[in-house]
Amino acid sequence: MYDAKTEDEAEDFEEDEGAGGDEEEGEPHFECDQQDKEHIHDMLANLYFNKVVLPQMEYIEDFVDFLIDAELNDLPVLKRACERYLCSELNTKKDISTCLLLDLLFNSIVFNQPVMKSMTLSELSNRTHEFVDLDGLLQQDEFVDLDKRMHNLADRNLTELIEQCINFRDQKARVRILPVRQEENPFDTQFSAKDF
Repeated sequence: MYDAKTEDEAEDFEEDEGAGGDEEEGEPHFECDQQDKEHIHDMLANLYFNKVVLPQMEYIEDFVDFLIDAELNDLPVLKRACERYLCSELNTKKDISTCLLLDLLFNSIVFNQPVMKSMTLSELSNRTHEFVDLDGLLQQDEFVDLDKRMHNLADRNLTELIEQCINFRDQKARVRILPVRQEENPFDTQFSAKDF
């Protein structure tokens, strides 16, 4: 059967196809406005992290490996997705071991995750009573393993990290909330009728 296209139409079609030879044929692509770009990247990163990466994670070391890969490949959006997930876990689980919290604190410092650092420091500053016998603590297997990982990953040690938690607790204790009396509040925006 003869094709209904004329020879000129066929040549025009072939020229158009040849001009786009750099792109893959039929490859769909997506473009977004610059102002929506960050939100869309975060959404896609969360989707990828939750649906693809998270089911393969079992241990804290898996998260560390993922964060190392995200750092090496310059993917801050995936680091943020991981941080969001870990922070949500910190919010929902109250029975997290002190060793795991120290591990998360260390990772938040190494991978520059300020929200997780703040959350873990706050929680650990309430548990400093567990650090009284530091020598005994450093002889427990899980803490020995954490100390070794810290040395290997960033040439830091567990004692420094625990001291940071104690210092944070001391800083929190020095901060006092002073009550402000209503009539002395310079930021009060309420006006009385006599002001007008």
